[in-house]
Amino acid sequence: MLVALASPAAAQMAIQDLNDLPGQRTLTPMNRLLPTDPHVVIRAFLRDRLPSMWWGREFSYSPGRIAAEVHIPTGWQGNPTSAMMNLCPPPNDNLWRIFREIELKPYYDKKLWPSYTCRG
Repeated sequence: MLVALASPAAAQMAIQDLNDLPGQRTLTPMNRLLPTDPHVVIRAFLRDRLPSMWWGREFSYSPGRIAAEVHIPTGWQGNPTSAMMNLCPPPNDNLWRIFREIELKPYYDKKLWPSYTCRG
């Protein structure tokens, strides 16, 4: 009943812990999260991983694969494609339950740079 009163965006942001369901207490921590929407999951991942002043959005989606555009602020120094390599989730991350590939496309200095694809 409480979920019905919450906004749709708030309901989508929730990631359900399967250990809260009866009979599911034996799941390992890696397998216990049930994401509700792949788009919401990648947005949350980008929000948590991107440095201050950087922002990202999903660019395209197909089952098992997502592309995200990462906007790097003007004045940042470094190689944008190399920076994407450092954003890849670790091998045991729950994102790999949803995606096989995450393509990160850096947008810096008013142009797209070569992308980097993380594989799980």
